[in-house]
Amino acid sequence: MNRPRVLMFCGQFWPKIGGAERQAQKLALALIRSGCHVEVLTPQLDKTWPHEDIIDGLKINRFPFVDLTKILRGMRGLGLANTLLMGTMVRRAVHRHIQDFDILHAHIAWPMVAFAAEAAQATQRKVICKIAAGGHVFDFVSLRKTSLLGPKLVNKLLVSIDRWIAISDEIRSDLEKEGITTDRIASIPNGVDVPLSSIRPARDKALHFLYLGRFAHTAYKDYATLLRAFNKLVVEFPDCELKLVGGGELEGEIRKLLKTLHPASLRTELIGFTDPKPWFEWADALIHPSLAEGMSNALLEGMANGVTCIANDIPPNREVLGAGEAGILVPIGDIDALAQVLRKLVTVPGECEHWRQRGHKRAEEAYSIDRIADKYVKLYSGI
Repeated sequence: MNRPRVLMFCGQFWPKIGGAERQAQKLALALIRSGCHVEVLTPQLDKTWPHEDIIDGLKINRFPFVDLTKILRGMRGLGLANTLLMGTMVRRAVHRHIQDFDILHAHIAWPMVAFAAEAAQATQRKVICKIAAGGHVFDFVSLRKTSLLGPKLVNKLLVSIDRWIAISDEIRSDLEKEGITTDRIASIPNGVDVPLSSIRPARDKALHFLYLGRFAHTAYKDYATLLRAFNKLVVEFPDCELKLVGGGELEGEIRKLLKTLHPASLRTELIGFTDPKPWFEWADALIHPSLAEGMSNALLEGMANGVTCIANDIPPNREVLGAGEAGILVPIGDIDALAQVLRKLVTVPGECEHWRQRGHKRAEEAYSIDRIADKYVKLYSGI
């Protein structure tokens, strides 16, 4: 049987890459390993980037892109014109590339995808779209707020997408509330590369704590509760360390808060954006204080790499951690509860080993990227 030929459409991609783009890259490489032909189509957001790249065997096609808001800085009223211009550029790029593919696979329901889906549908290609977030940050909610055209773009997507990908139960529910029938929704979670064994044996008691992610309003993380809980821990156990791996516009606010927290300020380091692999090797536990999620790549990577995972008890985190069977769930904003969990990891021998084994097992059984790729191949072949 011939494997599907898949053109992935991403509103941004390597080298400008976040969680959704890393997930798209992992999936694309897994699909290539399975025998599919996969390429990425993405706008050329920086003129210094080449029109074509090959990263680890994955071809990236960048199409010319103009953002009027960056050219005419300070000028008001550009939203509508910018969206229409964007639509022209996206349609042209999809028409140029889609002829060699069977399926357009879009990541995140945002404005560009509405135009890309319309262009692919016009050539009789099947279109699927993965939703990135649910709840109050559900993709459709965000898209409707982008501009006056937002509601129309949502309607355009509703008629041009053949299958919607729900990466969590919450997102599936959100899609159904929009009137999308269940036969047009496929539940396929994010995937992760799972090492055959965990990186290193766990320490008997935890000392190293890790946060991995952006410092941004749109990251929806409760940094204050994390830092205040860690401060309580360090007062009693001064050898503990916290590394914050990531960056963003809230870095200054985080540094300002840290200055008020003693002794946490002496035992906390902001690392910046960097390869997370060495930090998973360093860490005993990952703390993920999210207030809203689609499906956390940080939690998936933490479990896969044998790091004890602690997360706010919201539906997507509860789903990833198997309702608390594969990781520790804490109430949102509860400093004392989080501090108590951290204290237990520091004081109870074998506690980290218990959770890391459970997390690694769940990552392997439920979220292995090769298993997820197989699900996509079946989906592609069935539409």
